[in-house]
Amino acid sequence: MTAYVSRVFFTLLGAAFAAGFAHADHLLPPANPELVVMVAGPDAAKTARHVLTRAELDRLPQVSFASRNLWSTEEHAYSGPTLQTVIEASGVPRAKRVVARSITDYRSILRDDDIWGEAPIIATRIDGEVFGLRKGGPFWIVYPYDTALAHTAHDLIAGSVGQLIELKIEPE
Repeated sequence: MTAYVSRVFFTLLGAAFAAGFAHADHLLPPANPELVVMVAGPDAAKTARHVLTRAELDRLPQVSFASRNLWSTEEHAYSGPTLQTVIEASGVPRAKRVVARSITDYRSILRDDDIWGEAPIIATRIDGEVFGLRKGGPFWIVYPYDTALAHTAHDLIAGSVGQLIELKIEPE
């Protein structure tokens, strides 16, 4: 009887352990993540929808910087195209506003003065590596927090959308 109970216990323990790893797969970097970019037209029927893969984002001009943030005690290097570059690649010279949405349905509105030159970027890598949901991926709107003195910390934090899956662009 003791041998039977031990086998059942270890079988259940192994199944639970394996299930934990299987469940955690969604936290790993997806092989082919996509960012949906919607450009508002004059009416809802004229909205253009683009889907950008990580490979397509990687083909755009890249910006990188190192910075600390509220979510990490260490400085990290972030890299990816600027939000402005993605907007331009979607056929819009300048956006009046961008609504960024995460996989958890968190939304942040970035106005034209929140988008400047080299920042924010849509990070596709942290410290040179692609990253999964657990680290805010596969895409994350990131500012150079240490040097962005023109904006308040609240603006930067609110606009830093991790687990980014969608951008809705309203042209000027």
